[in-house]
Amino acid sequence: MTPSVERVADSMPKGRSKLVHSVGSVVTAAFTPLENCTYSGFFAGADSLVIRMSLAKEPSYTNTSASAAYNNFAPGFSVKYLIDG
Repeated sequence: MTPSVERVADSMPKGRSKLVHSVGSVVTAAFTPLENCTYSGFFAGADSLVIRMSLAKEPSYTNTSASAAYNNFAPGFSVKYLIDG
């Protein structure tokens, strides 16, 4: 796990497979705070965000009952604030 955690890059090390959250959707976005916001830093607003939504595991499409839905869906969500510096 150390090579992935300590890596300073947006990609996995060569020869390493992404086993969890391997498939997802990505969208760019902006964060606009409410008027008179007193927050600073990235809570003051940002125009270059990357949002990613994914599933930790492949859901079973054969289990269609409500009770079978439990433990069948493991979503993931992440937000990256891109900054200069």
